[in-house]
Amino acid sequence: MDSKNILILLVAFTLLVNFINYVDRDESKYIKKIELLTKRVAKEKALLGKRVKILDINSSNNLFFDTKKDNNILLGEFQKMVKKIAKKSDFKITNISWGTPTLNEKLNIFILPLKIDAMSTPHSFAKFTKSIINIGKIVKLDMLTIRKSRKLLSYRMYLFAYKKVLNEK
Repeated sequence: MDSKNILILLVAFTLLVNFINYVDRDESKYIKKIELLTKRVAKEKALLGKRVKILDINSSNNLFFDTKKDNNILLGEFQKMVKKIAKKSDFKITNISWGTPTLNEKLNIFILPLKIDAMSTPHSFAKFTKSIINIGKIVKLDMLTIRKSRKLLSYRMYLFAYKKVLNEK
């Protein structure tokens, strides 16, 4: 009876070790934190969506990129800024591309999009996003997807900067 139970235990253990994929403990912690963060952000968006007033654009010129410069020049400056921040935070950008600037007529602003693909550790991603938040301009990080690949995580995200429309009267 004892040898039969030991044999069953050994077979179960062998199956567990050889056939069930597992994630490193550290990475699973980060993935759980990211999942919790995305759930929290979704809840905050739902709550804030009902109560947020539209930003008074006329009184906050320093939050936007220079209105007198061409959109493509601003996208180039925005890209250089993002690459500089990524280099400082050890966030390895593999591809960065511009989107087409679009006009939001309701808010009277141009939206300047960047698409970023990167590979890095969660610590470097955290440093990168913290630095992006602190640049002094309004920058929105949207459509973030994270995938595991070997020892690093791969990221795809969109960053949006804004430029006021120049009123020529």
